[in-house]
Formats: sequence, C-alpha cells, structure tokens
Amino acid sequence: DPRAITDTDWSWRSWHLDTAGLTCPWLLVTGDVVTGDGIVTPATAQAAVAETPAGEWVQIPEAGHNVRYENPAAYRAAVLEFVKRQVR
Repeated sequence: DPRAITDTDWSWRSWHLDTAGLTCPWLLVTGDVVTGDGIVTPATAQAAVAETPAGEWVQIPEAGHNVRYENPAAYRAAVLEFVKRQVR
C-alpha cells in the first residue's frame, strides 16, 4: 500500500502494529532493541499480540533490525516451531 510511505510515522518509538483484525495464526519476529538495532520494542510487540488470540511474538537474541540475516539459526528455529504448531 503506497500510503505506508506517506501516511506512516516512521519514528520507531511511536509505532503501533494494528493486528486486531487478524484471525489467522501469525508470528511477529523481532530483534533486540537493547543489544541490537531492533526497532520494535517489547511493549509494542506485546500490545500487538494482545489484540488477537491468534498472534505470537518471539524476540531473537543477537539480532537487530534484519533478524533473518543477523541470527539466521534462531530465526529459522522460531519460524519452523511456529509453523509446526499450525500443521494439523
């Protein structure tokens, strides 16, 4: 959506992840804002997950903004574990 570029406040401290309408299982993967250059704070992640019972959050250690490249093993493990729980 092109509005994401023009209508978004890109200050990471003011982000709100609007997840209330999600009904399918979803996983929010974030890096660490303390030890890395992660941009989604734990408070923002927890608030996003709290909006819907379908959401889960995992914070990847030793990773910042580019989680899948900065800690690929932990990223892969987290995503695979999430997907395995969804398979019925």
